[in-house]
Amino acid sequence: MSNIAGKAYAMNVISPLRPYMTWVNKLIFWVAIKKPENLNGLVTLSLIYYARWVIIGRDQFPHLDPKQPKEDLSYNYMMFFSNCNGSWDQYVDSFTFAIPGGLDLLWK
Repeated sequence: MSNIAGKAYAMNVISPLRPYMTWVNKLIFWVAIKKPENLNGLVTLSLIYYARWVIIGRDQFPHLDPKQPKEDLSYNYMMFFSNCNGSWDQYVDSFTFAIPGGLDLLWK
């Protein structure tokens, strides 16, 4: 059932990416930016207020203090942030119908 109280729920996903797949994902995002009509379905959804993908390289994590040990990470990470007004099932269904194949394309 949809959230009729007007509240938005945050959805966050952090996915490890193998270094060679990072370039593939960046290419996919570049194509999406150059051809935004591929994401028109996402823009028309009233259930999803916000969606953002960020790719962070394994050597780009902040080092905030000299005492903080530097991480030796094996993967880059893709972070996805979104807000929606509805249940988890409605959210996934809406996203899947808005950009068919988009979820598989970005997370496979």
